[in-house]
Amino acid sequence: MNTSQIFSEALRLSNLNNWHESNLLLDTIPKDESNTIDIHRLYAKNYRHVGEFNQAILHFDQLLALANDDVPAALEKAVCLESMGQNDKALFILNNLAEKQPKNYWILFAWLSIRSLIESPKTIIQELSHIRESVLNHSEFNELLEQVRARLVALHDLEYLVECDPEDVLELFTSHSEPASTHLRDIYAHFESLGSDCEFGFAQRNAGTEPLGLFRWCGIEPHHLMTVMDTRLEDFDRPEHYTLELQPSSQYFLKDSKYGTVTHTYISTGITTKEALLQKMIQRQTFLKRKLLSEIQIGTKIFVYRFYNDPHDDYVTELVSSLQNAGMKKILICRQADEDYLPGSSRVFSDGVMIGYLSTNYPKTPYQEWDQIVQSAYTYFENE
Repeated sequence: MNTSQIFSEALRLSNLNNWHESNLLLDTIPKDESNTIDIHRLYAKNYRHVGEFNQAILHFDQLLALANDDVPAALEKAVCLESMGQNDKALFILNNLAEKQPKNYWILFAWLSIRSLIESPKTIIQELSHIRESVLNHSEFNELLEQVRARLVALHDLEYLVECDPEDVLELFTSHSEPASTHLRDIYAHFESLGSDCEFGFAQRNAGTEPLGLFRWCGIEPHHLMTVMDTRLEDFDRPEHYTLELQPSSQYFLKDSKYGTVTHTYISTGITTKEALLQKMIQRQTFLKRKLLSEIQIGTKIFVYRFYNDPHDDYVTELVSSLQNAGMKKILICRQADEDYLPGSSRVFSDGVMIGYLSTNYPKTPYQEWDQIVQSAYTYFENE
């Protein structure tokens, strides 16, 4: 194979998460043909994913020597430096990048993430508030909020964060009121996911809202959800049930051995110790459990569960009964569309319960169909 063919195959392997094999293939490229931006970028990406940050930085430096204005390379170098604990060097790079591109989401996220390690939560929250008031669009800000909030939660007690955030920039408070308008973003904020997976969480983000919820980024099967609700979440936050599992993305998942739940933490290695992170995540579960129970008691939220198979109506009724016995007054169940019910349509299933129909599922999230269903459900429950 010539250099172009070798690079193409190495890129394919890297995209399949075969980073070590990709670099071994890159090593076969003649040295006099290997000093290119694309080759150094791929080397650096592979080394970063396998945790060999010194080697990654070496290739980022060689790349930047060829293109000193390459912002993605400088940003990735800063992330590697942070992973090595060299926060001052990382922050120096990011300060320069933030001055040049103050609205760049990825720069802002890395910049705030590193500052959150060395500055007070109040300062970070104030910075988030300033960013929210800038021209950064809703979608980018909400994703930034979710990522920075996850990091702050991993580093600090939630009660302390609430004290530091009187304006609720982090959106930690339980909302006791109806949405202020019929804007889609406000309507979505009135719904709360009960899991299945993260799809509804992404639909909320797409609409411009980023609520904090126990099951928003959680995978849970319907029979486990029924068991959890039948006990009113009595032992859902027991520490002995939880472990952290590292994913190929270098982010941790929180796994529950009793109910089989898997929750995205959006926290990568190197931010804190695994033991300390696990303790904070369990505290987070306790906080969010109390928040969910409060929302149930208040009775204004619409709770959402999404089936991926085609359950019999009796099974849907069983789940609904469990949720209603737990105190939920407004329930939206979503399932696959069929010949009788088109994608985006919805119908009343029983008192206080609606069924919505979707054509596809995550990662091909049908946002427009979700919007139609959510608007219909909101209107129904408002007029009920």
